[in-house]
Amino acid sequence: MKATYLILVIMLSICTIMTGSTYAADSSDETKASGQPFVHPSDDASYSKDMRDDEVLAKAKPTDNGKVQYVSGGVAVSGMRAIDAEEHAYNLKMLFVGGAEGEYLADVAVNIKDAKGNSLLSTTTEGPVLLVKLPPGHYTVSTQTSNGTMLTRHVNVGDDHLASYVLRYPTKSQ
Repeated sequence: MKATYLILVIMLSICTIMTGSTYAADSSDETKASGQPFVHPSDDASYSKDMRDDEVLAKAKPTDNGKVQYVSGGVAVSGMRAIDAEEHAYNLKMLFVGGAEGEYLADVAVNIKDAKGNSLLSTTTEGPVLLVKLPPGHYTVSTQTSNGTMLTRHVNVGDDHLASYVLRYPTKSQ
């Protein structure tokens, strides 16, 4: 059994090496045939503009509605980094994902009510993450995705740590 496994690993390694060499040769032939050198996307002017747009989206913009402070975002890698950098100032984090694969969701309508039923926050997310600074307590979070799927969660928030919740929305077939 061990010998068969070893032979299989060796054969896969050889195939990988041979495929890599063939691919490299094919890609250089393609470059010669088109007459155009390969341009890395970061050297392309439109890519740079998109990156500048991404950097604008990435900036976490805290909001104070007079009751709570919150920030939403997490679009692209830079957006997630910006949100991660803000986490220390908040005590509730919600991540909105959909389907079995856990695709990030934005444009989720969120309403947070305290234990007495008072609405503290009503907003629509700008990305898959919502950070909120709430007084310690128990809250009801009602949400609705842009396609109408609703979820309600009861969350407990303390003052000394970040309470994190993942809200996973099922796909239509689940």
